[in-house]
Amino acid sequence: MVKDNDKSSKEVKKIFNDKIRYLLNYTGSEKENEEVLCLFSKYIQYFDHALSTLMKNSHQDLQIMPPAQQTAPPQPNKAANIEGIEEVNNQGEHDPAIMIEDLVSQPPEPQLLGPQPGIVGGVTVESFMQSMVDPDENAWFQRFSKYLEGKPRAMTRIVNIYNVARGIAKVKLGNDAMANTFRMKLIVMVFLVELWPYRMSWMFQIMENALEEEDLDSLVQHSNEERNRYIGKSMVEVIQQLFSNKRSEKMTHVFSRVSLFAVYQRVARVLMHSPKHSEDEMSRDSDPQMFEHLLLEKIGDSNVVMMMSDIIPVDYVENKQTLQPFIFNMQSHMIESVSKHMENIVLHVENGESVNDKDDCKSKMLQYEYVAQYFEKAKKTN
Repeated sequence: MVKDNDKSSKEVKKIFNDKIRYLLNYTGSEKENEEVLCLFSKYIQYFDHALSTLMKNSHQDLQIMPPAQQTAPPQPNKAANIEGIEEVNNQGEHDPAIMIEDLVSQPPEPQLLGPQPGIVGGVTVESFMQSMVDPDENAWFQRFSKYLEGKPRAMTRIVNIYNVARGIAKVKLGNDAMANTFRMKLIVMVFLVELWPYRMSWMFQIMENALEEEDLDSLVQHSNEERNRYIGKSMVEVIQQLFSNKRSEKMTHVFSRVSLFAVYQRVARVLMHSPKHSEDEMSRDSDPQMFEHLLLEKIGDSNVVMMMSDIIPVDYVENKQTLQPFIFNMQSHMIESVSKHMENIVLHVENGESVNDKDDCKSKMLQYEYVAQYFEKAKKTN
C-alpha cells in the first residue's frame, strides 16, 4: 500500500528519518522509549488519516449497483465506440472484434453488502493488509478480527503497532523473532493491550510486584536486615499460595507454567475492582467476555495458551523469549495508576471449599481491604 504510492512512501520516510538509529540500537532505556513512542505516534497518526480516506472510498464502492448496470450494456453509439476501438487498436493492445465480444458477454457483476468473514466496518481485512503482512500473519489477523467489535480504526493501529514491534524484535532476536509461535503471540498481545488496557495493566503490575518483592526479600536476607511484615500478604505469598504447593518455588518457575487466564481469574479480576472509580476505568476496555476468550486462544497447532512467562521482563529470562520489550502500546499513565492503587490495598488469602485434597491451592481465594480501613480496624481492636 505504501511502496506503490510515491506520496505515502515519502511521508513515511520523512517520519522515520533521523530516528532509525533508535530502532536499530534499541536498548529499552527510558530516553529511547520516549523517542520510539514519539515516532510511533506520528506513524499511527499518518495511517489513521490514510484509513479514513480508504473507508470513505470503500463506502461508495460497497454500494449495490443499480439494476441498469447489472444487465447487458446499453446500446452503443457506433461512432463513439468505433472511435474508441480504433484508438486502442492503433496502440496494438487489443483486437476490436474481441473487445466488442467482451463488452457484450461480460456484464459487470453486482457488489452486495452484508456481514462477511474478515470484514470490519465495511473494510475487507484481507485486502487491507495484503501489502503490510505476510500470508501467515494475514490469516492470523483475519482470525482475531472478530475481537474488534466493528472497530476498523483499531485494526489499523494494531497492524501498525505489530509491524513496529516485529521489526524491532527481528533486530534484537534475529530469526527467533520470525518463528510462527513468537509472531502469533505478539499479535495476540498487541490485541490484548490495545483493546483491554485496564485489565492488562493489572496483569503487568501483578507480575512486576511479585518479581520485585522476591528480589527485595533476597536482598534483605543477605543483608541481615529484617523486613517489616506487619500488614497482609505480599504478592509473592499470594502467587505461591494460589498457584503452588511449594512455598519456596521461584516466581519465574510459577509464571512459566501458569497462564494469563488463570492469573486474571484468581488475582487481576479481584483486584481491578479495588479503585474507587473502577467502573470508569473498566469502561475503557472492550467486551470482558471476549477478553477471556482471547486469553484462551490456542497458539499455533499446539494446545498452548498465553502464559505469564510471555510478559515477564527480559532480565528474568535466560533465552530472552519474552514479549515484554516489544509492547509499545501499553499506556504508561494507566500502569502508574494501577501501581498506586496496589499500594492502597491489603491482600489476604482465605481458605475456601476444598476442590481437591491433594491440591489445596485451588481452594484458596484472594481478598483485599483498603489500608486505611485495615489500620482503623486495628486501632479499634487495640
